[in-house]
Amino acid sequence: MNDVVSIRASLAGDEAHIVISGEVDLSTADTVLRQLEQAVAECGSAVCDLSKVTYIDSRGIRLLVHVARGMRERGGRFTVVAPKETVAGGVLRLTHVAELELA
Repeated sequence: MNDVVSIRASLAGDEAHIVISGEVDLSTADTVLRQLEQAVAECGSAVCDLSKVTYIDSRGIRLLVHVARGMRERGGRFTVVAPKETVAGGVLRLTHVAELELA
């Protein structure tokens, strides 16, 4: 595990709950993507909480879109929790990433 990012995942029925803390960037993206894909592999829906993300770059946004697309393609739903006053919430709203369902 990378020291600058932490990913916690749990399962409640058919829904994965994922909390990401720290930095989601080029140096952590492979770890985050691998763990996200593993967490949502058998789920019909997933909620990914980015409230504790302290930094996110274009690679981080791209991996979220990748996971969201994959879930949609198999009939699932991927929701990102990123309040507008948080780092991730501000970045995601600024970039207008239409493929992500923000809560």
